[in-house]
Amino acid sequence: MFCRAIGARHRRACLAEHSRSFVSDDGRREALSQFFQLVETRFGNIKSLMDEGSAAETIVSDELRPEHLARLLAHDATALHVRNFYERGTAIRIGNDLIEESVHNTNNWRVSTSRGLESSDVGTLGMHSPFNVATAKARQLNQGEGIDPVNEYFEGVQAEFKIRRRMPASARETGQYYQFWPLDKLRLELEESWPSGAGLAREEATKSA
Repeated sequence: MFCRAIGARHRRACLAEHSRSFVSDDGRREALSQFFQLVETRFGNIKSLMDEGSAAETIVSDELRPEHLARLLAHDATALHVRNFYERGTAIRIGNDLIEESVHNTNNWRVSTSRGLESSDVGTLGMHSPFNVATAKARQLNQGEGIDPVNEYFEGVQAEFKIRRRMPASARETGQYYQFWPLDKLRLELEESWPSGAGLAREEATKSA
C-alpha cells in the first residue's frame, strides 16, 4: 500500500526493496502471517479447512522421490519440501538479478475491457504477454481467427527460456556459458521421478501433461 501512495518516480525502487525483504525468511513469515490474519478476519474458522492426520503432513526429504509425489497427488500430504533443492547462493543471485531487471524493464500488459484498453495487474519481464492476458485475448477471438494467443504464449515462454539459459557476456568471458534455472531442475527431476514423465503440455491423445 505504501508503494502505491508514493510518486511513480520512486515506486519501482520501493517495490524492488519490498521484494528483497519478502525473499528473506522473516519477510516471508510476516507476509504469510498477515495473509492468514486477513483471511480469518473476512471468512473465519480457518481451522475447519485444515487437513488432519497424514493429509496434513509436510513431507521433508533430501531428494524428489516417486512415492512422495504419489502421496502429494493423492492428497495424502499437504506439501513436499526438498531440502537444498537448489543451491542457495545461486538462487539468491538469480533472484537479485531479476529484481534489478524488474526495476528497469518491467512491462505492464494492457487488457481489453468494456471500457477499452486498461492496465492489467501483471507486470512481466521478457518478450511475451502473461498467461492471463493471452487467455483473455483468446476468449475475444473467433475460433480459427488469426494466431491462437495461448499457443503464442507457450512458444514465447520456450523462446524466453532458451535466451535466459545463456549466461550474459560478462560471465561467458570466465567460461560460464549456460545457467541451470530452478524450473529446469524441477522439470528434469519430475521427468525422472514421475512414472509418466513430466513434459510440456501436449494434446490429450498423447495421455501426457
